[in-house]
Amino acid sequence: MAWWTRSPLRRQSKKTVEFLDLMANSIIFSTTVDMTDTLRQMAVQGWEPSPDDIAAPSPHRRDNVLRFGDYDTATLHIPPGPYDSALRLPADGL
Repeated sequence: MAWWTRSPLRRQSKKTVEFLDLMANSIIFSTTVDMTDTLRQMAVQGWEPSPDDIAAPSPHRRDNVLRFGDYDTATLHIPPGPYDSALRLPADGL
């Protein structure tokens, strides 16, 4: 095994990359939940989305994410409520 694979700097770098991946995936998931909630609210208000309307937005946004910003971690110990992944349209009977 080469010396650089055992170095503390390499391990720390790997942890940093893994943390940033986890953070990015968490932000994408949160954005997806927000987008789904918005689509549900719009459906309740009578908007009938086409498949193209739903496919156009992307949860992988970067313009509203402060990558090196301040994040409140005081409530991280509180588990989120259950997530309902079904998109119910008015015809489905919300």
